[in-house]
Amino acid sequence: MKLAILCSKSVEPYVHSVARWISTNLGIEIDILSLDVPTIHFVTFETLRRVLSDLSKDTVVVVPGDLRMDLETLSKELGVKIVRGPKNVGDLPTVLMLLGIEALETEVPPEEKLFRDDSLRNAWIVDYVARLTEIYANGTYLSVDDVRIPLRPPPFAVLHEVTEIDKRSIDEVVEVSRRVCELGIEMLVLGTSFEVDPTKFDVSSYVRKVIDVCGARIGIDTHSVSIARRALEEGASGFLSLRPGFEESLRSFARSKLFVVIPPMFGDVESLLSYVEKLESMGFQNLVLDPLLAPPLYGLGRSIVNYVELMKRNPRFPVMAGLGNVYELMDVDSHGIIATLVAILGEIGVSTYLVSEHSCKAFNATSETIVACAMVSIAMYEGRYPKDMPFSLLLAKPKRIVEGSTRSTGFELCVENACGDASYLPTECPRVCVELGKALRSLEMGSRYPGIYSMNPRTLAKFVAEARRIASNT
Repeated sequence: MKLAILCSKSVEPYVHSVARWISTNLGIEIDILSLDVPTIHFVTFETLRRVLSDLSKDTVVVVPGDLRMDLETLSKELGVKIVRGPKNVGDLPTVLMLLGIEALETEVPPEEKLFRDDSLRNAWIVDYVARLTEIYANGTYLSVDDVRIPLRPPPFAVLHEVTEIDKRSIDEVVEVSRRVCELGIEMLVLGTSFEVDPTKFDVSSYVRKVIDVCGARIGIDTHSVSIARRALEEGASGFLSLRPGFEESLRSFARSKLFVVIPPMFGDVESLLSYVEKLESMGFQNLVLDPLLAPPLYGLGRSIVNYVELMKRNPRFPVMAGLGNVYELMDVDSHGIIATLVAILGEIGVSTYLVSEHSCKAFNATSETIVACAMVSIAMYEGRYPKDMPFSLLLAKPKRIVEGSTRSTGFELCVENACGDASYLPTECPRVCVELGKALRSLEMGSRYPGIYSMNPRTLAKFVAEARRIASNT
């Protein structure tokens, strides 16, 4: 038996790599039927009939699982077996290993079988962890201490900022730091408030304690140059954000620390690039550029254009975006906003994201960003869309409804199948009502009701952290 994979010319190189892996490791002969169409979903019934008419009868034709066409009628007409493969051809090796060729059908994509069996789905996730490991291993990085910032995606780096540490106890800061560090963030940023008194605040104690307890890579975000110096002297690896007036005081760290640089004039790419030239002439080497993402309706669109302009003129340094400027200023669930921003900015070339969980609605934004980065990394690496993976950020609405179900509203199903209470929420969050708390708890723990196939973002983030750990040790 021989397989023939139908694809468009745009993805043919990637399909060849998949076919080679299948032939080498599974011993299956593979032909590739490449069509000159922008995407295989543009192929017509007549074109497909013409292309497949000369195939031998022992060939099994594999088409994308989401191709909208009556394959059964065409298969009977040509006498050639036509089956639906996975929606993404990169999943074909996994499907063949877990299910076998005989599991490929004319009507149902094989992912549906993987989704409905916990053990198969877990094996599928492990396969995706292996793909992420390969992506991390093949990245090009700016490295300072143990901090690795990708020059361009994929992969991505996620930085988490614990805000206003001068208004929190050391124990509270350590507890928050411990929770986010286990997610595999690249750097933990300790941020001070605008009102901090540098003569009274002992930043050194905070830095030492967090490093000691969490083993974290630390950055400092402050408007006080004296606090910045003390933090860097105590072992912090980076500073956010370098601006005119700070460079002379921090020049002694120019070659040993990481510096995020912002424009001297907000939204002005030219001023940012001019300032970078000055910093380089002073010996600053490890720079990450942040042209600043503006809030929605207050320059967000223009700021994205600035990122595009910066990427055209900046081939040497990584670029960062602070996502909280957007999701904290919209009363919209953070995971959808974050995933969209990562996809847009990742396409532009932004490799690094700073997130915080300052408000109740932003809780879990760090793990959501890590999962979004994993999805977009795989999609960019394999030339596909960030969808139809064994994990997702579908937390409130179902993608698949179980047969016989008459309910499709995700929130209602959450309440019906809720478990636990809202005790995981930050203390400042109002409990609103018991049912709402239960629904939120259900979302946090993952989808426990029929038709939703998503794992909670914190668990997924830990899978990503494992991929990063394996890659860094190879």
